[in-house]
Amino acid sequence: MIGQEIPLGIEWWPFEVHPETPPDGRLLTDMFPGTIFEKFYRKLARQSGVPDLPFGRAERLDNSGMALASFLFARETAPATVVDRFHDALFRAHFVEEQNISQVKTVLAIATACGLDAPGLETSLQTRKYFRELDDCGNEARQKGINSVPTFIVNGRHRLVGTQPLEGFREFLQKING
Repeated sequence: MIGQEIPLGIEWWPFEVHPETPPDGRLLTDMFPGTIFEKFYRKLARQSGVPDLPFGRAERLDNSGMALASFLFARETAPATVVDRFHDALFRAHFVEEQNISQVKTVLAIATACGLDAPGLETSLQTRKYFRELDDCGNEARQKGINSVPTFIVNGRHRLVGTQPLEGFREFLQKING
């Protein structure tokens, strides 16, 4: 993989593309009228270079604030291996399994399975401890011109936006490293 070819340090930043999404989510057809989502998912798979990309076929956009605030809790309180496991599990739950990551019970179940302090996480969500930091991350990202995910920034200035095939990442990183 790329990490074996080119040394990488990855720091995930939470970013809500649509923070205005209500707590119970919104139908994608309401947000993007006229979009043919099956065509969108095929394009996503084609762009990724993974023809059998295991993305679900979501019909709703969940409010991701709860999951992203939970990620901030994990980043502050857990070892990096647990944070990575939690990040991957949230991604899979949302994009592959189509679980509703805006529900506390869903996020807590994922946290427990990953070895996070679920009672501590639940308290942090009840007190909204990490939501201000989440807002600050979003504001900083928007000030830097970020408006979509994924957006990858390397060395603070080189930017790659959107789903990319592995070869696209490889070429991008090799160009930067000269």
